[in-house]
Amino acid sequence: MNDRGRERDLVLAPNEFAFILDETKGNINVYVGPHKTSLANTDAPVVFDPGSKRFERRPSTARSSRCRSRPRAGTWC
Repeated sequence: MNDRGRERDLVLAPNEFAFILDETKGNINVYVGPHKTSLANTDAPVVFDPGSKRFERRPSTARSSRCRSRPRAGTWC
């Protein structure tokens, strides 16, 4: 199989998520694992910067982030 095709696959494990910008429509989609999809050439991974409150492009090698979960009942910090 062509390695270039594999680079366009987005594979997310449980508790991972990724923001993907659709450059043709300008929409940002959120994919949540477990999930596997093939990205179009017009899709680009982005990350939200809370300081500037904007989405910024991110290298395609680091697409996913871990989900933060709420504390379980009785284990408040």
